[in-house]
Amino acid sequence: MAGPSERPRAAVPVMSASVLACLYGTDEALPVEVALRAGPLSMTLRGGHIADLKVAGYEIWHGVTFLYRDPDWGTPEPIFQRTVHKVEGEGFSLLLEGYIPTEPAIDLLLTLHGDAQGTVNLQARAIPRGELMANRIGLCLMHPMHAMGRALEVEHGDGHISRSIFPAQVPPWPPFTGIRCIRHEFAPGHWAQVQFQGDDFEFEDQRNNADASFKTYSRSNTMPRPYVLHSGEPIEQSLTLRIEPAAVQIKPAPAQARPIRLNECAEAAKMPRLGLAIEPADAQASPLVQAALATLSPSLLHLTPSQPQQPVQWMGIAQLLSVSGAQLRLDLSDGVTAASLAPLTMALRDAGIKPESVAIFPGTLPVLTAARQAFPDSAIGSGTPHFFAQFNRMDDAGPADFHSFTICPIVHGADDAAPMTGLQSLPSLLATARARYPASALRIGPSSLGARSSPLGKQPASNGMRRMALAQRDPRTRGLFGAAWLLGHVAQAALAG
Repeated sequence: MAGPSERPRAAVPVMSASVLACLYGTDEALPVEVALRAGPLSMTLRGGHIADLKVAGYEIWHGVTFLYRDPDWGTPEPIFQRTVHKVEGEGFSLLLEGYIPTEPAIDLLLTLHGDAQGTVNLQARAIPRGELMANRIGLCLMHPMHAMGRALEVEHGDGHISRSIFPAQVPPWPPFTGIRCIRHEFAPGHWAQVQFQGDDFEFEDQRNNADASFKTYSRSNTMPRPYVLHSGEPIEQSLTLRIEPAAVQIKPAPAQARPIRLNECAEAAKMPRLGLAIEPADAQASPLVQAALATLSPSLLHLTPSQPQQPVQWMGIAQLLSVSGAQLRLDLSDGVTAASLAPLTMALRDAGIKPESVAIFPGTLPVLTAARQAFPDSAIGSGTPHFFAQFNRMDDAGPADFHSFTICPIVHGADDAAPMTGLQSLPSLLATARARYPASALRIGPSSLGARSSPLGKQPASNGMRRMALAQRDPRTRGLFGAAWLLGHVAQAALAG
């Protein structure tokens, strides 16, 4: 590093960005982390969430939190104004007091106690300051995705026990409901359990929304929603995490961290074709944008008109295709008919554009048949413009050359850990889709950290400077974090074939 007298003089002032802005696209502060320990069980308090609950290096639970989901499934982060943490021998006590920033707000009190035997009790009390609507409110526990295939015992409210394993393929709907206790084998011969009180809990696979966890939550999806939270009426829930005695003496897990070595002779995965999302307004792209497209040279430009009849300057789109060397992927939805396709095909023909592929949402047989007639030289796709959950829950996505869905890693939360760990879920999603549609190709996207749209309701307003679940604009997209996530996303797709 050059000393002051050795640095060359700059001809013009240089703007410097903060380290946070370079990494995350925003100067929004990172949450404070506090290490906690209850005997053999270690964990981390990250903001208002308990994460990474481990024994001897084995991750037993992925996290515990208290969440409010609004009528559009938005998830405002609790704000804690008072934190009291005490170490008590080989255990701890923790108090978190604050509120959920709804309108009106919900006062929230969380108390935790961990003992030397590896038992943690969490009690939650939430009191709305006024009447408001909710789709869900309560405690949420996540088991890690790598529990796949591990033994699982679920005790239900009526006392009967279901014995199973954590699923490998992604079930579309909750496989367990009416839960009182979950006991699972986290390492060969070693078990842990969690008991729930205060509501009707059920279990679902969060890989449906590109998370790397299995989630147990309240209240049940079978109950009406949204529902009213009444002013001054407390919501009280609790859970108890317990390490069974035999697990206290478990040998440490093998170390996972190791150097990464690149071998040019090693077997490599085939690089998938990469496309780039564009909008109708990009038909008027500036020379600077066109030059960037030429440099990127994507295989596809992916255009989604709001409806088949939407006016598009197709000559401008043809210019983008020409300068980028890309082909056109066209997505159509909202009342596609044979009649609505006729003027579109004429406009494309006049502009000299032959779409490489056309996806129709929803892909019913009559509409897909009409699309094949309108675009005989194009691959015809179906599926959903939304998340894998919507794709996985379709009774039938229709007979198509390819099926498609998108990835957004901030459906449930926007902390930095979730998008990165969620990358592990992509191979499971592809394996599940292939099992359902073995004769169909799979295409993912357009995918990004932000949610381009939401099938769940109105998205939260965002200026792109804060991390917010389900927001269209995520600041990390313009930081190194976003670049790393995108690279990992492509790598996982490639490794999954």
